[in-house]
Amino acid sequence: MDIVDLAEQQTGIERRRQERFFQDGVRVQLISRSGQPLEPHTDLIDLSVGGLGLETGSPFKPGASFGFRIGLPAGQVGGSAQVRWMATSRRGFRCGARIERIAWLEALRLESYLFPSKANELDQSFRRLGTAACAGAGLLLLRLAGLTPAVLANVLHHLIRK
Repeated sequence: MDIVDLAEQQTGIERRRQERFFQDGVRVQLISRSGQPLEPHTDLIDLSVGGLGLETGSPFKPGASFGFRIGLPAGQVGGSAQVRWMATSRRGFRCGARIERIAWLEALRLESYLFPSKANELDQSFRRLGTAACAGAGLLLLRLAGLTPAVLANVLHHLIRK
């Protein structure tokens, strides 16, 4: 058998927690801890919010960690991942890696790419959050400037009517 994840082989139980989305022709850049490219020919086979399926020209040992960058239509997504299993393939090697770290904005970008219907909901939520944050910051500045609550209420009334 090619796959070295023995627990899954012995139980036959799929241990993934997130739905995988199969990719075609998407390249991923693997990066060492020192920031150097690791593998020049790496294809993204499948992708989820929690992991990557890769096809590489070189083997990686289970437990090995690496950085990654993927170019998506909405922008770059990158982070670090750890190899969970390795297998041989027709073009070299396949491996599954669990995403260990990803910046929150890039995680949202990835989720929006994988779940387009949620992207609109996220966009609306961020717009509301941005509006509320701007209003709150403006009120704080007005209060710091010494305006009374009555004047602040009047300002709010005029802002809401516009």
